[in-house]
Amino acid sequence: SRREGGQYGPHKSHQSGRDLDIRLPLLEKLQQHIPVTAKRVDWEALWHLIEAFDATGQVVIIFLDYEMQELLHDAAVEMGVTEARLDQILQYPHGNKANLGLVRHSPGHAAHIHVRMTCGPSEPECVSEADFDIVAD
Repeated sequence: SRREGGQYGPHKSHQSGRDLDIRLPLLEKLQQHIPVTAKRVDWEALWHLIEAFDATGQVVIIFLDYEMQELLHDAAVEMGVTEARLDQILQYPHGNKANLGLVRHSPGHAAHIHVRMTCGPSEPECVSEADFDIVAD
């Protein structure tokens, strides 16, 4: 995102400085500059990253491709995450149109997550997510 907001390439979001993109973490044993594929992602690390964002109370939504959410879900189950917690965090397995979970589907988010933060206290013109459709890149 640009420091002062404003137009940022072809993005529909990334306009106010509340949006950021983070490349999916790769397995530690891999060279970190290689392209992201599902088999290369460290799903456990991604789960912990999302949990850390959620714990801040400052995240409105996180976008991740629905098919990738399935792999994240499976890793979380293996880690012993409860079904109730999975439902709080992931839209999967309720369908990519379900209005559920912190992590939601958006096309083009298979190699990175898109994180939208809440409005800051010094942003009087910032619009609440409840007032419009949430849009990612």
